[in-house]
Amino acid sequence: MRRCQKGFCISLAHKPTTLKKQLYLQLCLLLASTSTYLLAQPYLGKQILADSLAVRMDEYLQACVATSHFNGVTLIAKNGNILLQKGYGWKNFHEASGIDSQTIFQIGSLTKSFTATLILRLQEEGYLHLSDKLSTYFPSYPQGDKITLKHLLTHTSGIVSYTETDEFTGAAASEATQPKTKEQILALFEDKPLMFKPGTKYSYSNSGYFLLGWIAQKVVGKPYEQLMREKVFEPLQIGHSGFDFIHLQHANKATGYSYLTKQRQEPSIAYDSTISYAAGAMYSTLTDVYKWARSMTTEAMLPQKTWQQAFTPYKGEYGYGFFSGKMHQRKFIGHSGGTKGFSAHFVWFEKGDVVIILLSNVLEETNLGAITSSLASIVFEQPYQLPKVRQEVILDTSILKQYVGEYKSIKRPRITFHISIENGRLVARKKGGADEILYGETESLFFLKEVDAQVEFIKEGEKGLKVIVHQNGKQYISKKVN
Repeated sequence: MRRCQKGFCISLAHKPTTLKKQLYLQLCLLLASTSTYLLAQPYLGKQILADSLAVRMDEYLQACVATSHFNGVTLIAKNGNILLQKGYGWKNFHEASGIDSQTIFQIGSLTKSFTATLILRLQEEGYLHLSDKLSTYFPSYPQGDKITLKHLLTHTSGIVSYTETDEFTGAAASEATQPKTKEQILALFEDKPLMFKPGTKYSYSNSGYFLLGWIAQKVVGKPYEQLMREKVFEPLQIGHSGFDFIHLQHANKATGYSYLTKQRQEPSIAYDSTISYAAGAMYSTLTDVYKWARSMTTEAMLPQKTWQQAFTPYKGEYGYGFFSGKMHQRKFIGHSGGTKGFSAHFVWFEKGDVVIILLSNVLEETNLGAITSSLASIVFEQPYQLPKVRQEVILDTSILKQYVGEYKSIKRPRITFHISIENGRLVARKKGGADEILYGETESLFFLKEVDAQVEFIKEGEKGLKVIVHQNGKQYISKKVN
């Protein structure tokens, strides 16, 4: 016969001695109390899971650093609990100063999500309405009576992005480091023909958000930057964010790099804040961006109804300052940012309340979208792969000779480059560019050390040959022409 209490069974087939009975009772009490304690501590299992996730995410990011995929900070949180908040790499390589969670970065076009937050706040306060015509604020703007603030917010105005105009792209790089008036920036796009009828298509436009910042200033009578501080930063206790990054004097300020690897460190110029303005001039920290992200779960900044309108895509998966999409079969909203020397990425999975923020002081060769996807895989217990350090295989010259020649890209812009053999390795050279050494991984697959890219040669028929450059999740195809 067996009698069970609290899940533990005691045999009563034989009557124990008094000593044995006491031992049995003590054991039962110990096991019962342990069971009761564990049942009363449900958070222990969750904490163990959270710790496990943090270890795996840290391992993944360390591998990204080792392979020059990442240099920056990250914050991953679930249900308001931070799973991982950590810096990786260098704030300033030559000063050997490391990054931490207080480091200040430019966030590029993630600024647009903050600008949208401000515009929606001003609508709640009665200063403006998304149905307002652009002509209300800029009476002489061509076809301004056909463009609404909603069109500007959703990139459906048809206005060309001033950063894509010949006047902007053709100017010397140093021009963008100098202050410009709003009128000078407006002149870059105001008289350009609309690309399409407003509201009918999507085309990402920095011009639209430039105008929104100026409109905010017009309706309240205060500079856009001051309004952002008063209406967004201060209510959310955001204390380390701003706009004039070039003139910021702070020990936590990161140096921006075009390239940052063991082999190559190339500091970048910085755009003056008057150039990027409300479309991309903001700087911030991990903590500040997270405070703003958490406001989306409350009504401290905007009513939930308004937040949901902002998250709802209008055209091209873009709402009011936010992209939306699916990752690992889960819906998310977010935005990325890239400016000279810096990149940023923010996503929020509303169902499950998972936030992922990545800020980096490297622009080129940094694919924060891919890193975000892998981190989400870890959080949602999906498969993922660690970045690997590639090992060179020395190849015979007879193998390399078949790849020597001139190549031309199959898509615009048409890029022509020549591949030769130097010191037993393939070297790629394009006009006006630096030589790139191709290190053999297999007989047909090569890799670069200064940037994260792989070069694959594929035979086509008896004599044809094409080369595919795999870089930042994209493929660039060229064909051998002689």
